[in-house]
Amino acid sequence: MGRMQVALMLGMLGPLGAQDLNVAGLITLWYHHALGHELRTWDLLGSRLNEAGTPYVQYHTGLKEHGMVLRRSELYLSGRLTPKLSWNIAMDPSFAGNILSDAALMWTPVSGVSLRLGQFKPPQGYEGSVVPATQLFFYDRSMVARQFSDKWDRGAALTLSRPWQGWQARFTVGGFNGGGRAGDLNAQKDLTFRIELEHPRGLRAAVFGLEGRTDAGNDAVVYPLPSPSAPDPESIRRNGDATSTFGAYAVAEQPTWHVSIEALGGRLGRRFPTLGPAPSRPALRQDLDQRFLGWVATAVWRHGRHAWALRWDRMDYHAGSQVSSGPAPVFTELVVGWSHRLGTDAQWRSVCFKLNAIRRTGPLLYQNGQEPRAGNSLVAVLQVGF
Repeated sequence: MGRMQVALMLGMLGPLGAQDLNVAGLITLWYHHALGHELRTWDLLGSRLNEAGTPYVQYHTGLKEHGMVLRRSELYLSGRLTPKLSWNIAMDPSFAGNILSDAALMWTPVSGVSLRLGQFKPPQGYEGSVVPATQLFFYDRSMVARQFSDKWDRGAALTLSRPWQGWQARFTVGGFNGGGRAGDLNAQKDLTFRIELEHPRGLRAAVFGLEGRTDAGNDAVVYPLPSPSAPDPESIRRNGDATSTFGAYAVAEQPTWHVSIEALGGRLGRRFPTLGPAPSRPALRQDLDQRFLGWVATAVWRHGRHAWALRWDRMDYHAGSQVSSGPAPVFTELVVGWSHRLGTDAQWRSVCFKLNAIRRTGPLLYQNGQEPRAGNSLVAVLQVGF
């Protein structure tokens, strides 16, 4: 979506949300300092672990070199058309590609029942799809969230909500295109669910899952796998890049502290496809039924204007089996952080200065005959949410 279309859309929102229009935003600036030379030669264009680079881990390109980065410049708009029908739009003009993230309608026919339609995040993990960017404790979301739940798609989600023994219980099912912020490419859909319990005393827990297949059209070509015993093209087509997730999270939060843990696993499938547009090229994963397993644990303590935070994040992209070549694609990220509140007490997460030290392990940069390398970072963050 171009900037001119965004300006036109904003001009139309006056009459659309005249009854109830809410505007919010977020500006996040990074200053990144690479603690070593590894990240400067970091190239994520390699297709397999026996080539330069690795396709598995996603990091912002601003983490490659020293310097200032405009990480977010987000604008949020929402309103209510009738007592039962509301809408919301979110965008980030600094995003490379389709800058429109959320564009959804919410219908609530009766209390405890809601249907959401449009483009938004499927109901999956905690930090990726529940926690807004204004409320993050660290410089960015975890590896687990960046890869598997901080994703937008187009579809619908139905939520049933009921009180249960002092808790609020929510059950959500959804169907999504599986094509991200793009149009519907084929007849295959992602089916998702999440069962969540939330207590007024700051407790939250859920299980969630996703099942889907390729988002490529009928004219898709086969991307061959690197294994010596790789399946034939017909087997790859029958597999259809079967994609799945199953996970859970638990959160406990009080005004002065927070602890959470999240774990998930499943099939990589379409996330690193073997089917796609021409021309054919090497697949971005190593095996047809390749599995992943990841978890992340977070602890935060707050005192006055200050907060200290620790996060340990681990992702295994070839769980339960041996890799065909190169080092095991297992990555960790340890983040130690301090933040200082700049706004009111209620804004201690959204208006703040953060300083994060990041230690990474895993073959972020790998070439045959060399030891796998990972780069560490120091990131200063100035964040203003309004």
